[in-house]
Amino acid sequence: MKTRIMQWAAHCAVVATLCLPARASPTPPDAAAAAGKKGSSVLASAIVKDLERATLVLVGEVTAVRRSPGAWSGAAAALQWVEYRVQRTLKGGAVGPTVAVGHLLVHGSPTADPKQPKLRSAIFHPGAHLVVFARKESPGWVALNEVDAVQPADEALVSALLAHLSR
Repeated sequence: MKTRIMQWAAHCAVVATLCLPARASPTPPDAAAAAGKKGSSVLASAIVKDLERATLVLVGEVTAVRRSPGAWSGAAAALQWVEYRVQRTLKGGAVGPTVAVGHLLVHGSPTADPKQPKLRSAIFHPGAHLVVFARKESPGWVALNEVDAVQPADEALVSALLAHLSR
């Protein structure tokens, strides 16, 4: 029964993602830089919502991108796992020196490859420094969404997130 409920919840999340208006793409670097200069009031509202909803927010370096499941999310959520070396935890408890996070593969999303069911290699590659907004689910840590739950990690964005969290 619990498995059926989890499958239904994943299905509803995918349907909502496909049917509701898309949110803005990940925050552009110039907006993140402005956030560092003016404080957290410049953070995009979607980022603030992700920050509030996430149980884990970390700054991490991609160490490995695991193999794609070979399919897009649809009736079931398709996740591709990314391994991160945790550089800093901004929100949530300690997760250890490394953590794997599942990222939804949704066709047409800014984090997905435009042609193949896999994560976009321009974002997810060994050595990339990212801010990741995640929640704990039965398979492990999962990114909040496929749109803006991963951001390029720069000092301005991290400072703005910390300023918002300290309020």
